[in-house]
Amino acid sequence: MRVDGVKVVTNYKKGSTHGKIYFNIADETLLENLLNRRTRPYNDLRKMIPSALKLAGLDTIQSDSFRWSQKAGCGCGCSPGFVDKDYRLTHKDIYVTLVD
Repeated sequence: MRVDGVKVVTNYKKGSTHGKIYFNIADETLLENLLNRRTRPYNDLRKMIPSALKLAGLDTIQSDSFRWSQKAGCGCGCSPGFVDKDYRLTHKDIYVTLVD
């Protein structure tokens, strides 16, 4: 897999100061997404953080300042992603699209 595109979104939602990185697979169906949500290969996805940050123009941020969270976007665990633990990406979310 490789990074195909990124979208940076400013997020001023109350209580959401940690920036987040979400990964989406381009050709994944809705059913596949539902089935794979809790089994994402986050160690493989972690390796793609530097290229995602570079495409977003944020390559000064260290990729090791992110931790995996199954509940990054929602308390029920439906939107896993990486959370910026060092507040380097404050109020910004990055949506990364992956292709094979």
